[in-house]
Amino acid sequence: MGKSSRDCFILVIIGVTFIAALAFLIPEAGASNTAPAAYAGNANRHASSPEGVDLDVTFINRSPLYQAYCVDYPWDIPGQPGIPFLCPGTEDDQRWPETGEIVTFTAHIVNKGTVASPAFDYAWQIDGVEVASGTLPALAPAAELTVTYQWLWAHTVSDDGQRAIDDHTVGLIADPANTVSETYETNNSLTDPTNAMSFRIYITPEIYDAYNVPVDPQWPWSAEDWLQKQIATMNWDFANSTYPVAPQGATVRVRINTIVVGSTIPPADGHDGGWFVDADYRHGASGWYDPTTDIDWALIHELSHQVSIIDLYQIGAGPTEAHVERVPQPVGDVHVGV
Repeated sequence: MGKSSRDCFILVIIGVTFIAALAFLIPEAGASNTAPAAYAGNANRHASSPEGVDLDVTFINRSPLYQAYCVDYPWDIPGQPGIPFLCPGTEDDQRWPETGEIVTFTAHIVNKGTVASPAFDYAWQIDGVEVASGTLPALAPAAELTVTYQWLWAHTVSDDGQRAIDDHTVGLIADPANTVSETYETNNSLTDPTNAMSFRIYITPEIYDAYNVPVDPQWPWSAEDWLQKQIATMNWDFANSTYPVAPQGATVRVRINTIVVGSTIPPADGHDGGWFVDADYRHGASGWYDPTTDIDWALIHELSHQVSIIDLYQIGAGPTEAHVERVPQPVGDVHVGV
């Protein structure tokens, strides 16, 4: 059940499972300091936010990316209605880096606070173990720093070339010793599965500013934090969707690889999926937003299509092909089939 105010812009992808491989690291880091374009013309954005510093790790980008999955659901194959297939001509496209290939992770850090930060330390982690560290300069309010880390891609690829095997994580911690006093301490770190599906999120400038104001002051004044919260909830749902036929849950994971503030969506690139946010789902644009958790379940529903979860009404099965028995169950004076 999609919402007409949104426009899904990337083809759905196929699910991924993962098994074990060895990690190799190159301890290299770099940094740059720029002002995100999102803040242009919004000098008074922080007028009601808490006074102080708020170092926020907003997202981690991975480069290079390769071809996103292109999936088709043909209806005219006898005995296989609606079963997904890779689009013809894309079966041999490279999906993942080669084992041992150098990949670059770039973490974005924004001072979401109202006053400049002092210089602060940072630490990169692979699989929860520190692999690089350093010190970054003072960060003005609304300014952004990026810091990079290069890693030898430790995953192998399945024989069909579609799955990155094994699980690893990459993480960046700003102020790991907690020496900087901040208004919010919950957004100083971010950890991503390295073989997760990569999303790009585009958000209009007006809506970006709207999401920079939380619905509850217990949460940071950060649009990026709100977006990351939806992704974390998706991954929690995948992990906890355990059933007898899937005792480990859904092993696919997702991550935000790019957040761009802009009014238009560029052509599809190597990202596996994404979304264009042009409405505030917290304030009337969604019927499924939960203010107690700050989660918009309709957005999660739509993003789930990016990992091959399709609506039941999209399954091409006619009445003669449905073999699930309906067992009447009493509910008061009414019998319903389940």
